[in-house]
Amino acid sequence: GLADYFDGKAACFIEWPDKAGDFAPAADLRLAFAFSGRGRLLDISAGSARGEQCLAALTVSAPR
Repeated sequence: GLADYFDGKAACFIEWPDKAGDFAPAADLRLAFAFSGRGRLLDISAGSARGEQCLAALTVSAPR
């Protein structure tokens, strides 16, 4: 049933992908969260061509 989650119809986020072993596909996107004062920073990087397409479609706004 795990493969059903990765059918391309939804975004799947795995907090600890190393614990999934070979069951999880390679990451299209990697998200890294960090503390920054009273807020948080999010770094998003692509791990595939599909990930690059997703990044190109994102709109980045200035921090508040």
